[in-house]
Amino acid sequence: MGDGPSTQGGKRKRQSSADHPPQQYGRGALMRIKVHDFMTYSGTVIIEPGPRLNLMLGPNGTGKSSFVCALCIGLAGSTKLLGRADNLQDYVRRNCTSFFTEITLSSGGSARPTVVRRDVEKKDRGGHNEDSSRREGFESKWAINGKSSTMDQVKALVSSFNIQFDNLCQFLPQDKVSAFAQMNPFQLLIETEKAIGDSALYNQHMELIDLRKDIAIQTVECNSLSKKLKGLQEEHRKQQVAYDRFQEQETLLREAELLRKLKAHLDAKTTQAELKRSLDDVRVVSGHLETEKAKQQEDATPTRELNVRKAKASEKQRVTMQRANAIGTKLDELVTQINTWDTDLRNATVSLSSLQAKSKERQRRIEEARHKLDAGKKEYENAPTSAPEEVTCNIVAVEGVIKELNAKRRGLYEERDQKAHTMGGLQRDLTQVQGRLAHLSNEKEQKLDQLERTPWVRNIGKLYHWVKNNPQLFKKQVYGPIVLEISSIDTTDRNSAVYLDNQIGKHLHYFVTMCREDETTLSDQIRVLGTTTTVLNYGKNPDVPMQYPNGHASQFVGLGITATMDQLFQAPNVVKQVLAHQCKINRTYVGSTLAYEKSDEICNTTSVGSVYHPRGKFSVSRSQYNPDARGMAYGSLKRAYNLGIRDGGSGEGELESLQQRERLLMEEITTLDKEIRSLDEAISKGDANEKDRQKSLTDLKHKSQAHVHVRKRLADTIRTRQSVLDRDEKSPDPLAQSPVLQARISKLTRDIIGGIRRADEVSSLLRETLKELEGRLVKAKALHANAEKHYRSAREKISGEGSCVITPAERWVTGPTSNPAASSSVTLRRWQRRLREKQDSADALECNDPNVATEYRTRQRNIDTYTKQSETSTAALAAAETSLDTKQGLWLPQLKGMVEAINVTFTKNFASIGCVGEIQLQEDVDYDKFAIQIRVKFRENEDLQLLNGTRQSGGERSVSTILYLIALQGITVTPFRVVDEINQGMDPINERKVFIHLVESSCRPGTPQCFLLTPKLLPGLPFTHDIHTLIIMNGSQIEAGLPKKHDMRERFFGSRYLELPTQETQGAS
Repeated sequence: MGDGPSTQGGKRKRQSSADHPPQQYGRGALMRIKVHDFMTYSGTVIIEPGPRLNLMLGPNGTGKSSFVCALCIGLAGSTKLLGRADNLQDYVRRNCTSFFTEITLSSGGSARPTVVRRDVEKKDRGGHNEDSSRREGFESKWAINGKSSTMDQVKALVSSFNIQFDNLCQFLPQDKVSAFAQMNPFQLLIETEKAIGDSALYNQHMELIDLRKDIAIQTVECNSLSKKLKGLQEEHRKQQVAYDRFQEQETLLREAELLRKLKAHLDAKTTQAELKRSLDDVRVVSGHLETEKAKQQEDATPTRELNVRKAKASEKQRVTMQRANAIGTKLDELVTQINTWDTDLRNATVSLSSLQAKSKERQRRIEEARHKLDAGKKEYENAPTSAPEEVTCNIVAVEGVIKELNAKRRGLYEERDQKAHTMGGLQRDLTQVQGRLAHLSNEKEQKLDQLERTPWVRNIGKLYHWVKNNPQLFKKQVYGPIVLEISSIDTTDRNSAVYLDNQIGKHLHYFVTMCREDETTLSDQIRVLGTTTTVLNYGKNPDVPMQYPNGHASQFVGLGITATMDQLFQAPNVVKQVLAHQCKINRTYVGSTLAYEKSDEICNTTSVGSVYHPRGKFSVSRSQYNPDARGMAYGSLKRAYNLGIRDGGSGEGELESLQQRERLLMEEITTLDKEIRSLDEAISKGDANEKDRQKSLTDLKHKSQAHVHVRKRLADTIRTRQSVLDRDEKSPDPLAQSPVLQARISKLTRDIIGGIRRADEVSSLLRETLKELEGRLVKAKALHANAEKHYRSAREKISGEGSCVITPAERWVTGPTSNPAASSSVTLRRWQRRLREKQDSADALECNDPNVATEYRTRQRNIDTYTKQSETSTAALAAAETSLDTKQGLWLPQLKGMVEAINVTFTKNFASIGCVGEIQLQEDVDYDKFAIQIRVKFRENEDLQLLNGTRQSGGERSVSTILYLIALQGITVTPFRVVDEINQGMDPINERKVFIHLVESSCRPGTPQCFLLTPKLLPGLPFTHDIHTLIIMNGSQIEAGLPKKHDMRERFFGSRYLELPTQETQGAS
């Protein structure tokens, strides 16, 4: 007993996507879905949808949702989106070990389609394989166009087609229908943005949300830095006087110290000059001594010793002089650097004095910005807050006209729906009449009807059709009811049917099986259906010829016997054997009137036991104990009820009545169809008129909103001016740079002090060197005196020389005739005077807190750090706000246009069903609070209410959901959309209207491929050639309850069918 796909009997050409050129399929649309052993599908099943609206019909449990699961799993969607099992091995058909899905997607135009295949095989949970899919109990393989691929590659391909299984606006499985109505307005906006285009609106929205959060964080940081900076600046201002006094005192002291260092330097320079002059004299004396060397040969020894000592003294003096010169050069460089720092110090002092003017200029700009801001606010307050009364009156008038038009259109829609409902009822009646006519023309059906009217027979027709439709459940042939197995009754004798009915009439509703298993199966179904019948099992050889224990009828021709009962009709041999056993048709004879006349002879001379004749029936009874003891019994015959030959009286009357009823129904349907078409034309005109009125209303609203836009523009101007004012106020006061300059002045002062200290060190080194030179000078003088002594002695020895010219050595010994420092005495006294003045001024200043400078400088460093951070944060905040305004200018107009387009279609569709609905965009400063609100009103005595999962009924939520999805149909560019059982819970009127809107929105060129899965549809719905109907017959007990195939053709006129292959035909498909 299988549960594979099954179809109705008969042949029908299967429609496929080959009937549609590939150019009709949008990029990413589904062209072919092939599955094998997937969920409820047995074997290989192929589904080929159309490019527009696809209706998937079938009772619950037949595999409609299995198709949805195959799409999601076959295109790398998450199983969590289906609301079913999470593990893929649970999607393998029971008693199977693997499944595969093969989905063909259109690549757009005439390009080669893309085929995505997924193979899933169950694996043992044991082992230590590192593959996560193996640990989960299955192994999955992917292929794109026959080439092995990975899931990531498939996901990238699916994303490139803009297929979004996680978007309820595109993919709405059966278990997620209620989740759509439970989405909050923000989630609805997000899902709608994802479904539009390439998700650009969604990405821009997410960027705006992140940017707004960053701006909020940066604003907090800026405010915190500003607060800290103001606190430090206030403390700075309070300590400014004390710090200035301390700074001035330190400056005076540094200048005094500098003067001391300069005086020491001047002293060192003077000493250096004197030393240099003395050394020059030593050199002159040394040269003179060298000249006189030749003349002092007589006293050579003392002179040589003096020369040696002089040479050593000269070398030491030379080295010391070089060191003194280097120290002097370094001291000169320090003095030059100190002079440079002094110049920079004066420049910084000048810059500090100019900050006041810059601060006044900043204050002027702030006052000007504040004046402009006040003027803008005043203009905003004086701007009109509402539209002129004339425009408002026109809006009210047009809205009244639109309301009146909507009322008329609702009336037309209701009249049309009423007529369509009436026509649907007539079509159902016509279908029943035509079915009855077809039924009357079928001999077996007539026999079943006749048998059903038998008082002791019930549900025999249901059992017969079940046996006929499920031959695979039986091992051997099953016969029954017996009345349908009997054919070719002998018509030469009109009494033949009477004879048979009287003999086997109570067995005509029996069924015959040929094995015990079939008997059990049939008996179980009899109990299920509640049928009143009996199953007879024949387990012998059915090909055994009929036996006649009492003799063949030909032996008794002379006695008026013409045949045995089994010779009066044709039936399968098994049926005759069962009837022979149950009703003794092989022992019951049929004869003429002659047999009746010779009944005594038949009784006495033959073994015949029962004979039917035109006058009745007689039976012969024989004693088992005395063969000669015999008795006769005569009886009359009842009218044949089930096997009687009909004269056509009542049947022909019913047939003629049904034919007349068929003609009347067809005439009424034709009349109603004309009236409906006329109403459709009136509705179309009303729609066009309403559209024109809506356009006029939109223009009036735009005029009305122009004043609001003026106020909005003024508000934007105010915000801009406020931003300029805030920027100027946040810009640092030039006076804030005063600490910077003061810090520079302090640094320069510190540098000068440091330079002076280094000069002092160099001067000390120079003084030590000069002391060394002075010591050497004393030694040189002593040496010179000794030399002079020897020289005088030598001169005395030189004859003829009485020159009294003073030699350089003499001048060196007697000393200089002038003071080389005398020229700088005036400068030295001037420096000493300035030194006393600076020292007196510093002593006159009082500074009681010695830590004020340390605190002030530490605070100044903090102010500098916070100022830089504040400037950086302010610049980053301004850049972020500019970027936010730019991105909002790109995103918000597109979003408003999208919502307006959805609202127009949604409002129109709701008006067509006699209700009110609208779509609103909820705006907010925070972009994560933007939302789409669906507001609906299903009753006249209530206001528009927000759609949610608690206020509206299930049917109302379903209507709102499908109409919203229909409104998206015209603006979305997703390749296909799937909606599963959305029409459940709707009342018939709304379901019919919604279906009409769905057909109109899904069959327009350029709209996405659409799938609507439902177990039922209302009769009489309008169908077009763009609608592709896929009827899924997947189950073991479905066909018995389905109408005939020609009935379904009438119900779904103009539709197309996909018949799933049976197990016997799967190989061919």
